[in-house]
Amino acid sequence: MKKVLCIFAAIMAVMFSFGVNQLAWADDDICSMPDVPQEVLDAAGCGTTTTADTVINNVIEIVLSLLGIVAVGVIIYGGFTYMTSQGDSSKVNKGKNIIIYGVAGLIVSLLAYVIVAFVLKTVH
Repeated sequence: MKKVLCIFAAIMAVMFSFGVNQLAWADDDICSMPDVPQEVLDAAGCGTTTTADTVINNVIEIVLSLLGIVAVGVIIYGGFTYMTSQGDSSKVNKGKNIIIYGVAGLIVSLLAYVIVAFVLKTVH
């Protein structure tokens, strides 16, 4: 359990650092260069700023996407455990429980995404 929490904390730290870097994206050197075509400036994000709520929204979407991927991985692992149980009732029950917990995790992550999307659309 400690390993899972450490991995989760590391993932959150990396995503937070990407989110903080997006706040200052428009201050890059290309935005202040003369004779740069407007298409390049638009593609680089010059003249636009990223607000904190946009960064938070992006981080929440990334976290929920990762949670969905982990839940699908757990379901696949549970199916593998179930299929390789060779009739052993304890392994069959273990595989079924892993699949049930994976599906529950997937449902919770989907509901969390829906709730976050609803709240963000309601606030804006």
